[in-house]
Amino acid sequence: MPVYGDGNQTRVFSDVRQAVELLWSLTSRVDFAGQIMNLATNDREWRIIDLAHVVGRVVGKPVSFCFTPYEEALGTDYFEPMHRQPCLTRLRSLLEPWQPIAIEQTIAAVRDYELSGPAW
Repeated sequence: MPVYGDGNQTRVFSDVRQAVELLWSLTSRVDFAGQIMNLATNDREWRIIDLAHVVGRVVGKPVSFCFTPYEEALGTDYFEPMHRQPCLTRLRSLLEPWQPIAIEQTIAAVRDYELSGPAW
């Protein structure tokens, strides 16, 4: 599995199905009109290397890594922040509380979709 950098950078991942549900809920709100906000379903940070291990566990295959420095993969002008995390304060103030879908469920849904073959 390719890993850019050392795998210690953190990111936050959202299940797009849940993000669409939240966005749809916002469309009926008058107080949402014209606002800019992060649309994410989760604010839990994951180290990329930990996420890669979860992917391996969910798909049931051992994971080995190929680490590639950012400079080599993306050039010397590319800057990669070590941490990215959305602020969900405004979104949470407009919507009822929700529980983020677990990353394992999201990965399993992607796995199942990919294994089911083309939908057409």
